[in-house]
Amino acid sequence: MKKALHIIAVILLICQVVFAQSPVTFNANGTYIVPSGVISITVELWGAGGSNIFNNAGGGGGAYVKSKPITVIPGSNFSVFVGSGGNTNSGFGNHITGFGASGQTGGSATIGERVQISYRGGNGGTGSTNPFSQSGGGGGAAGGPLANGANGQNGSSGSNAPGGNGALSGGGSGGNGGSFTTNGTAGNAPGGGRGGKGSTSSGNGRVIVTVYCFDSKPRVVGNNTPISDGDITPSFDDSTDFGAVNYLGGSSIRKFSIQNTTAATVVISNLTKTGTDAASFTIENNSLPITISPGTSTLFNVVFTPKTAGLKTTNLSITHNNCTDPLFEFALQGTGTCVEGGSALIKYKEVTITDGDNTPAFADSTDFGNVGFNGYSTKRFYTIQNSGSGHLRINSLDFSGPDAINFTAERLSFPLIIPAGGSKTFWVGFTPASAGQKNAKVALSVENCSINEYDFAIRGNGICITADNPVVKGNQVIIPDGDASPSAVDSTDFG
Repeated sequence: MKKALHIIAVILLICQVVFAQSPVTFNANGTYIVPSGVISITVELWGAGGSNIFNNAGGGGGAYVKSKPITVIPGSNFSVFVGSGGNTNSGFGNHITGFGASGQTGGSATIGERVQISYRGGNGGTGSTNPFSQSGGGGGAAGGPLANGANGQNGSSGSNAPGGNGALSGGGSGGNGGSFTTNGTAGNAPGGGRGGKGSTSSGNGRVIVTVYCFDSKPRVVGNNTPISDGDITPSFDDSTDFGAVNYLGGSSIRKFSIQNTTAATVVISNLTKTGTDAASFTIENNSLPITISPGTSTLFNVVFTPKTAGLKTTNLSITHNNCTDPLFEFALQGTGTCVEGGSALIKYKEVTITDGDNTPAFADSTDFGNVGFNGYSTKRFYTIQNSGSGHLRINSLDFSGPDAINFTAERLSFPLIIPAGGSKTFWVGFTPASAGQKNAKVALSVENCSINEYDFAIRGNGICITADNPVVKGNQVIIPDGDASPSAVDSTDFG
């Protein structure tokens, strides 16, 4: 009997071949998933070598067939079945066998609408008729892309009959027939028939899938200059070098064009960046995937925003639908620098709170006054001003001191950039947890080419407020019952 092999798939009737990719070989059952960008496939099939009924007859070689191009959809699954080589009954023992059996006929060539070429397998050789030699016939070679499989030689007295030579057809060679004292040899994959005599096997079948895809590789241009795929040398000429940028809030934008100069549609599925400094670069693009018709282009921006000084590099990868080379990659770089000139001041209204001030006061609202510890709180609003000529960067705001837990601050987004002449207002809240004076320190990390701490002391007093003792506030400051001293701080002095 002969072994068959099949490949099953859903086929669409579209066919346009441009070039082939490296083939995928199956020597056993498996699944083939069509890669991105593939438009069609061809399938080469070798049938497995056959077994035989009579032990000393050579096995027939498997047939070969190659399909015409078959249109497919990327992502489709193909179930691949590879036939196993036939094996004779081993009940006759290793060397004792019947004799004079005819060799098995090789697999037949196939014709059909989707068949491009087909060659039959070689016939197995006939076993020796000499009852004293009992030599087996050689196995037939498998058919292949070059020719029909060669026949195995007939067994003869006192010799090992050679199997068919697979090199002539491009298939597996047949096994040699056995002698009176030796078994035949196994057939070679793909599809070589077994040598007659003994319990040897024929070669398994094989499936080779070759895919075809459009030549859809994009062209990338920066500053009207083409960028080579794999370019690792950033340059100002093609906008891949962003130059020097102030890391205190500065940024630089470069525009790139992806052009389709081929006759096929280019589909961009991803734009990514990798490397230690990838966070310093941001890709701005349209929603993915991006489809680029022949003769058209699309634009995307890359923004360089360094956070520290020094050279920053990244690799940009464009994933597209070319099935042989789906990545277009090139390097980007820029240098973070610092421009001095920023100068920080913190104010309450128009009153400046001096850096390092250790004396809380109502005048600059660093003294929060009396606040009920039984569920009350109050806030003070301060403004960070940049009175200098360069950018400032605020990296953090923290509290310290024995009573820091009683104070909270607005959630700011750090790092916070304040340009020259700019400002940012934030609040500090006081919620005492118990009675008594509470002391803490506010510290802001301020950066202008070097990092400095701008800090000042704050305090408040926790008191118990009862239902029969209402709270009266002026300018967010509690006015004590019986206060006989009007003040601008609590708005009881109208000036």
